[in-house]
This record gives sequence, structure tokens and C-alpha cells, in this order.
Amino acid sequence: MKATAKAEIVKAMADSFDYGTKVINEFNNTTIQETVQAPFMGASTRARVLFFLNAHTQDIYGQMAVYLRLNGVVPPASQRP
Repeated sequence: MKATAKAEIVKAMADSFDYGTKVINEFNNTTIQETVQAPFMGASTRARVLFFLNAHTQDIYGQMAVYLRLNGVVPPASQRP
């Protein structure tokens, strides 16, 4: 939360995705199907929570893409090599 430079922010984002990957890799076919209490969803399987979080990440990217285009910037996923 204290990162202010672009490099620090990009590293923090990358680290957060690496952490998420590590957590997901700890699940197996049984534990991913267990029900947990998610504050924003109520009783849900871990798989449902992960699916929700993935979809939410895509929604945020969509909002960011609109913001970038409104400011004359082509979003990274739309740039041609």
C-alpha cells in the first residue's frame, strides 16, 4: 500500500498474482470443493470463490481499458507487436 513508483506498483501486482497462484496450487480436488464462508458471497465452494475472483479481475481490466482509451492510451492487450 506504500508503493508510489511505477516499478514498485508493478512488482506489488505481480507479487499478489504469484501469491494467489501459490494458494490455488495448495488445493486438490477435494479441498477445492469444500464450502467456506465468503464475506461477499456467503456459503460457497472454494472453486466458486476463485471463479468469482477471476471474473472480477476481468471486470476491472475492462474498466481500466475504457479509462485508458478515454485518455488516448491503447490498452496493453490491444497493442499490436
